[in-house]
Amino acid sequence: MSCPDLICQPLEVMALPLVDRFYRQHGGKDRCRRHDRVWVARRQGRMVAVARRVPLESHWVLRGLLVDDTERRQGVATELLQCLLEECDEPLWCFALSHLKPLYVSLGFQCLDTAAEPLPKAVAGALAAYRRSQPGLLGFIRS
Repeated sequence: MSCPDLICQPLEVMALPLVDRFYRQHGGKDRCRRHDRVWVARRQGRMVAVARRVPLESHWVLRGLLVDDTERRQGVATELLQCLLEECDEPLWCFALSHLKPLYVSLGFQCLDTAAEPLPKAVAGALAAYRRSQPGLLGFIRS
């Protein structure tokens, strides 16, 4: 699904407070850190989605994907993640709820249950911690 009036781009570090505000406005608890790589999607100048690539030891983890309720199921997440992935030349790990598996698989991610890539200790620890509060969470990698 294409969103012709959607603009997806990386965000400057000094604009990170805008993303924190977006998370808060939509009930999210995430906060950006200076070392995060943040991408946003805007429609008519209004921020409608955000995603972050976050360092975890020597690895990168996709975190904080959030799409405005009014923009869901319109391809916004797909376009935003495609933009983020174009600039990512290293393996990218992510943890997502099971109903989002088709989205991540369509973008080239492999579910950790079927991935040949071994799970690094730091990533395994993060996944285990997240699963304590969300037991159905799946792990993915995009190499």
